[in-house]
Amino acid sequence: MIPVIFLVLLWQDPVSPKKPVQAPVTAFPDSPKAPPPRVKDISVPPAPLTPGVLGTPVVNTSVPLTAIEAVKIALHLQPNLGVSVGAIQVQQGSTQQTASAEHPQVNLGAGYNQIHNTTSADSKGTTAAESPNVVLPAGVSAVNPMSVGLDVKQLIFDFNLTRNLVRQSQALERSAKQDLTTAQLSLALSVKVAFYNYASALRVVKVNEANVANRQRQLDLANAKLTNGVGEPSDVATAQTSKSQGIYQLSQARNLAEQDRILLLQQMGVDPLTPVVASNDAAVGSSDTDAHTLTQNAIRLRPEVKSAIETLAAARYGLRAARSVDLPAIYAEIGAGMYGTSLPLNNNSTNISIGFQFPIFDGGNRSGAMKTASGKITTADANLKTAVLQVKTDVASAFMGLKSATQQTMIADNEVVNAREDVRVAEGRYRAGIGLFLDVTTAQTLLLSAETDQETARNNLNQARTLLQHADGELLADL
Repeated sequence: MIPVIFLVLLWQDPVSPKKPVQAPVTAFPDSPKAPPPRVKDISVPPAPLTPGVLGTPVVNTSVPLTAIEAVKIALHLQPNLGVSVGAIQVQQGSTQQTASAEHPQVNLGAGYNQIHNTTSADSKGTTAAESPNVVLPAGVSAVNPMSVGLDVKQLIFDFNLTRNLVRQSQALERSAKQDLTTAQLSLALSVKVAFYNYASALRVVKVNEANVANRQRQLDLANAKLTNGVGEPSDVATAQTSKSQGIYQLSQARNLAEQDRILLLQQMGVDPLTPVVASNDAAVGSSDTDAHTLTQNAIRLRPEVKSAIETLAAARYGLRAARSVDLPAIYAEIGAGMYGTSLPLNNNSTNISIGFQFPIFDGGNRSGAMKTASGKITTADANLKTAVLQVKTDVASAFMGLKSATQQTMIADNEVVNAREDVRVAEGRYRAGIGLFLDVTTAQTLLLSAETDQETARNNLNQARTLLQHADGELLADL
């Protein structure tokens, strides 16, 4: 009996057409044909204007700013570089002072000394009056009322003590110049990073502007369906909320772009109220794709390594100089003078002298100086090895970062293509009445996220290329 009932239930008339079990009904039969009165529309507020600077700006605000132009301006205006420039000037002065000991020292002295004998009148002393045993000004004779003297002193030999001190100072001067290049390289990196962040922020603003335009189009679609009696008020409210959310995100993107602009101008040393716009130029990649070759070039070009090499050389010159501490220095001196009681001075004298002094025991001064110099060599050698290791690390990190950023850019581009297709399909289904408006808002949110990811990936690619250029020491090569 049961099989017969089952067959009857499964049987269908092959001739009669299929009919729906129930006709389609409106979800909300009494729905109004206009948006609910509590739903409020909002328009996109204008972007805030940059106040501008007083006087003529140092940046041409009529054309987009390029990354190379930004770096050139920073190298010219950034006051932080003055610290490194000042260090070079200090070391140059030290070198000049140290080298002065190798050159002749010429001294000219002249003076007048009025001597009065205060001995009592009945004194039987016959010794000529002399000045008391006090410190006299330079050039003043203790005996003669008037005197003029000229003295020339020249170092003859000091076991290369002065020469090694000069070489040490010159090496430190070259190290200071490399420190300036290091500061310039770091500044160029900071400026380019800030530049590409600002350029990316401007593109994100355009992405959000397109998102608001899409939200407005979807709101118009929801209103049109509601007006024609085939839509729901909830769809209009959702569309209006999505539009408001898009406007809020646009405002946030504009604010982030302004903050990135201010940071860029700060790195450039320019008034942050200057209205500039960054161009969309992409960063230049390295010409070599071999990590080992890039590393060798970086060790050869990076100023940090060059500075460490010069510092090590200076320490070695310091050890050579320390070995000559307390050894005799031989000087030759020639002098001539004139003196008398009235003008013209008729008493003349000349002198030629040469001599040296050799300490028998210095209490450990020379030994201590050599230990100090040896310690500086150990420190300088360790700093050099550290600098080389840091360069290798920078190149390896930047090289792998560039590879990853390239892959992420390709993935993000594919993500955008799929998200745009998803929006097209969702809007088409909703327009045809076979899809939900929630599918449209979800697809639009995913599109905004995908396009934001795309701009982030592009910015990361520019940053990775810039970091690799900095790591191999070629960031200033195109200036």
